[in-house]
Amino acid sequence: MVLEQSRRCMEEAEEHRWMLGRPGKGPVELGKRRLSPELFAGEGYSWDVKVDEDGGVLLEVQTGGRERRVFREADLIGYEAPAASGPGAAP
Repeated sequence: MVLEQSRRCMEEAEEHRWMLGRPGKGPVELGKRRLSPELFAGEGYSWDVKVDEDGGVLLEVQTGGRERRVFREADLIGYEAPAASGPGAAP
């Protein structure tokens, strides 16, 4: 499961981060973006989660006309491919 969190400590910056949770493991930060708040607003902002061929999570983030960013579970320090794939192993 992927959970989006957001916060705004300064008027000109908003931070979004996506936390990945897997059964039996604590949540880990899959990706983070800190941008102007207007880039997270409206139709130009979206995110999507996919599963790669090894069962790892891919997070694709599009923000207000900027290049799409892809965050991969496989890029995380200490990553181990999921032991099983299928209905019970999906994020």
